[in-house]
Amino acid sequence: MMRPDEVQPRARNFYNEEDYFSLNVRNGILRSPTGTRMLALPEEMIQGFHAGLEDETGAAAPVILYQCGRWWGRQWARRHGAEIRQFYATDAGELPLAFYLQVLRRVWALCGWGSIEISFDLRNEGFIECSLQHGFYSEIVGNIGRTTDDLVAGVLSAILSDISGRDLECIEIACRSKGDLRCHFLAGIKPRVSVVREWVKQGRSRAHIIEAIAQGDIRLREAP
Repeated sequence: MMRPDEVQPRARNFYNEEDYFSLNVRNGILRSPTGTRMLALPEEMIQGFHAGLEDETGAAAPVILYQCGRWWGRQWARRHGAEIRQFYATDAGELPLAFYLQVLRRVWALCGWGSIEISFDLRNEGFIECSLQHGFYSEIVGNIGRTTDDLVAGVLSAILSDISGRDLECIEIACRSKGDLRCHFLAGIKPRVSVVREWVKQGRSRAHIIEAIAQGDIRLREAP
């Protein structure tokens, strides 16, 4: 892995809004620095998509959104890796983790997905926590009394799996759509996330869930 002072871009810093997107006005095509076509969606379309999906699929809507997010996240991680190789002449896994997370936060914001922070404070308990402010999905859906960012959870599961080299699941434990100040997600291996999912269904708050994890409640659940 490279040291932070060894990371040198091959070209200008295209992680700013002016350089990251290129727009062909005549053809109405928006592209990333590596030539990937981008899509800009109006809020009304996302609102309609959410309402239509719930109307057509009912209780299956969160699962569908999550699986779509997983697929989308895998494709995004692949394209993001290509961008990093083009810009820094190295693979993402060779960058210092703190540096890589800075890049990830910037690209996440450029894509209009909000402001994200990734914490490894719970790594000894087997979790990665992500907090999201101004997340595009729940902010648009509004306060409906429950979590709604299943699509984002799926995206994060794929991205964090790519970073960690392990197959991770992800669940939202706090959400703007149920009145929380920020959206929070926990990623970990499937058995542990399944326990957290039960706690979310029971209506536990993020603070109660984090406290239970810190106290080793999940380890007790996993014990034979």
